[in-house]
Amino acid sequence: FWVCPGTSAWNTFTGRTDNMLANIESAATHGLAHGAEGLLLTSWGDGGNHQPWPVMYPGIAYAAGVAWNRAVTQRADVARAVNLAFSQTVNSGYGEILLELGRVENAVKHPKPNRSRHYNLFFATRAELKRELATLSESEIKKILAALDRVQEHLIAQGEKYLWEFRSLGELQLGADLAAWALRRAQFAKGRNGPPSRLRTPRRGVSTQRRQALRDELIDLVERFADLWGNRAREGGLRESAIRMVKVASEL
Repeated sequence: FWVCPGTSAWNTFTGRTDNMLANIESAATHGLAHGAEGLLLTSWGDGGNHQPWPVMYPGIAYAAGVAWNRAVTQRADVARAVNLAFSQTVNSGYGEILLELGRVENAVKHPKPNRSRHYNLFFATRAELKRELATLSESEIKKILAALDRVQEHLIAQGEKYLWEFRSLGELQLGADLAAWALRRAQFAKGRNGPPSRLRTPRRGVSTQRRQALRDELIDLVERFADLWGNRAREGGLRESAIRMVKVASEL
């Protein structure tokens, strides 16, 4: 038998760093203890491949290390391994950013199994969104948004510094933007429309404007998603993945 851990890249736009590390470690440790003949790293597209391709890189690097030598491979080596294998510049900061991106939801008190909270918020129907928000506070939403902002700043800085080697910049920015859009949708559903007393437009008009703005942003994100898809993959699967995203507009 072989052990088959995963990258934890599915059902997320940012990756899930600590879940991935623990999953791969567990598979390697128990596989060795019970005589596994090998380790096969897996990654999936549950309900469509919406995750940016590069969020798999830390999992690929770490699985390669533990499969080759579990005894000496450490979590602290992952960022450097990603930089060396995928950016050709050990000091690029690429690996560190990927690990950081996969930790933007670490402050959430009620994580969901096998997925990120922002992914659920993105694709939820109105009824599902109401249930999601029952276990996600406004302060948690703000913390995740702030973490995403920090990652975006790092992406821009590293992208300018290592322009030719940092080919994944657009993909990772899109992943962060998709997650941020989902969180803004959640804020809108909570009724965070800003201070109405400062606006001449009635509250109902403000709500309509916000809803339309979210729809416009969603269409732009789907177009970016479709454009970047061709950089990595064949056309098969794009339509199914994009249609699921577009359908969200009817639930706003």
